[in-house]
Amino acid sequence: MNGMSVTMRVDGVELPEFKVERDVEKSKISCWVPSQVDKEFEVIVNSGTRARGPWAADVVADGARAYNAVFLADQSCNVGFFQKSSTVKCPFSFSKLDLVDDDDLLLSAQTTRIGEIEVSCHTVAISNSYLKPDYTNTFADNSKVHEKSKKGLSEHVRLKSEIESTEQCKFFNARDIELLGTFVFRYRSLDYLQTKGIAPDPSQKATVVERRSAPSRNTAVVATSKNTAESGLDLDIKPPLKPGTGESDDKALQRPQARDGHRKAPSKRKKSLEEGPQAKKMKRES
Repeated sequence: MNGMSVTMRVDGVELPEFKVERDVEKSKISCWVPSQVDKEFEVIVNSGTRARGPWAADVVADGARAYNAVFLADQSCNVGFFQKSSTVKCPFSFSKLDLVDDDDLLLSAQTTRIGEIEVSCHTVAISNSYLKPDYTNTFADNSKVHEKSKKGLSEHVRLKSEIESTEQCKFFNARDIELLGTFVFRYRSLDYLQTKGIAPDPSQKATVVERRSAPSRNTAVVATSKNTAESGLDLDIKPPLKPGTGESDDKALQRPQARDGHRKAPSKRKKSLEEGPQAKKMKRES
């Protein structure tokens, strides 16, 4: 696979992606995926086989920053988590959304991004690492939305049971260098996607597009048909730029470490950081 890819999985199976669109100038790809109530899901980032040094994947779910991982080399890893503390993280799941008549929710910028999962990938420069045992964070409650909000909304991202690690994650001071790509998944129920013509009619079979290497850099391989399903969002990537000089310290990123593989852990689980691929959680400094 030539370049960066991001996919979503439920029960280990990649979700079909419909109406894939690209913006080459912004290095951005978006698509629609079917959500499933009460189903835990994974967000898999894969850098392919290009050696680019350290790179980061920033995950925003329903408009809330959730998990920001840094990888020291090419890697494939699940980043569908919220980092609650230096030893605890929570997987994502789809959950039923409550539609209410509360005008305050109409004015909330947070609720305007419900139904979206965004992953932005950058090359990064790491300056140092340290432990931060008192680190804690909270995830925005987006379980309610005004009934006049986005059409077709019926689910939101909810946190599943906590996964506790036997070790503390490590923090890194790092700086974004180059944007590799931004991947946006807009999720709705399959019935809604079919009704709107975004997903194929149940009586028709979805055509699977065979992905090929892009002819040039910064070219995304996408499905052009409105009713075509494609597996995986791919973006051809340029070689990383060398870190510049003269950057101010306020552009630094604070990144705690976490490690995880693709296996789904049972509830009430204890998990060692020595299992699975290595990633590092980050938090932007003010």
